[in-house]
Parts: sequence; structure tokens; C-alpha cells
Amino acid sequence: MVDLEGTEAELDEAAAAIEAAYAGARGPIAVAVGGEEAVGEAIGQQVESDLARAEAIAVPATLVLLVLVFGGLVAASLPLAVAFL
Repeated sequence: MVDLEGTEAELDEAAAAIEAAYAGARGPIAVAVGGEEAVGEAIGQQVESDLARAEAIAVPATLVLLVLVFGGLVAASLPLAVAFL
């Protein structure tokens, strides 16, 4: 168990160094990082991955629907272009 103190950047750096040095399989023992910081990091990575996948599905589907509604690719792409600005 490690109790870290310092600024947020120092904590992130120290936690990453400790994880790189000790996490992983050590023979029959598996060492993992836990606690609030590790859980927050894992949640952040999962949310980032989920958002990227959702955008990869939603943007093409939205473009197809807009083409059907507006009847043309140029007119349909204008709302998407404004959304990305």
C-alpha cells in the first residue's frame, strides 16, 4: 500500500511510475493497481473509447438520414459541417 501526496500532476506521474514498475504477473501472483486514481483512470479510458465508437457510428448514420431528408449531399453535409466547427 502506498499513500501519495502532492499536486495532481505529481500524483499522476508517481502513480504511473509505480504501476509501470510493479503491475503485472509475477509468477503465480498478479499485481494490480487499485484505488480512486486507478478507477478514475480506467473509467476515463473506457468513456473515451465508448465516445469514439459512438461517434464512428452516429456521424455516418446521421449523414445518411440528412441526405434522405434534404435530398442532396451538399445540403445534408451543411448541418454536420456546422456541428464540427
